[in-house]
Amino acid sequence: MWIDQANKQPIGLLAKATDQGSFFGEYSDRRSLTEGRFVLAGTGDIPYSHDWKFAALSLPPIQSTFFFHCTALLHAIRAIVADFKTHITGSTLVGIAYGYWGVTQQGMSIETGILAAGLCSVAGMLPDLDSDSGIPLRETSMFASAVVPILMLDRFREMQLSHESMVLATMLIYLGIRFVVVEFFRRFTVHRGMWHSLPAAATAGLAAYLVMPCPEESVRLFKTAAIVIGFLVHLILDEIWAIEFGFLRFRAKKSFGSALKLFGNNQLSNLVVYAQVFFLAYLAWGDHDISDQIREHTRFDDPHIAQPAPRELPWQKWLK
Repeated sequence: MWIDQANKQPIGLLAKATDQGSFFGEYSDRRSLTEGRFVLAGTGDIPYSHDWKFAALSLPPIQSTFFFHCTALLHAIRAIVADFKTHITGSTLVGIAYGYWGVTQQGMSIETGILAAGLCSVAGMLPDLDSDSGIPLRETSMFASAVVPILMLDRFREMQLSHESMVLATMLIYLGIRFVVVEFFRRFTVHRGMWHSLPAAATAGLAAYLVMPCPEESVRLFKTAAIVIGFLVHLILDEIWAIEFGFLRFRAKKSFGSALKLFGNNQLSNLVVYAQVFFLAYLAWGDHDISDQIREHTRFDDPHIAQPAPRELPWQKWLK
């Protein structure tokens, strides 16, 4: 908002910002034709590049120059905020290091290491599913709707699904993620709420564990940990960018502590998130028993499994 400090009168709206973080900038100048001191001060969410909406309303011509100076200032502020590109870059670099460590130190296959690196990279977008901006929600939902059915192929094989049933299950999962899950996050989450928390990271990891069954438990845990690590990288970057560093000083923003937290301000959100954690943990704990029961059931129902021989063979009748 442009403010004429001499007359204490608002002159016009400068900018509207949405998304994460907060900003404060100040620009002042004195001109011979105007004795007023003009200050740009804004609070709001730091957006992604396409979300800036500028408006200069009722600005006299001599003040329009200030508008363009302040536009550059806001772009500079945006450049130092942990945005979508920062999160995806950070989680990708950590994912590459994690995959390399798994291949070289833990005996994982190259394919498993590459998959874990990719999962860690994508998991860096997961906390921003509660963002008002469409970028993280759109990109993550599109990727998840395509990849989750592929990761569940082993689960489909355990259930002895036919080819047509697998295709149908894939379609249902795609539609469920694209329309049901996305709509849930849009309606019932707020940015920097409980989805930006340590219990949410546990929820994402447990869900990934259930989605990705594997004959080798070590491989399954390795891929699950990749999801949790990518999620945590996002939260850590949010906390780092919530600190303003200056010459021999630093200052914590209001958003500091809103990412790496165990509880939020809304008690209902806390209850829902922890209920999800305990429910998914219960399913994960009994997942092996459930899988064994499914395999045992399908093994006896399979017509190709050898059946007990009849008491009297056909050729024995011919000898009588």
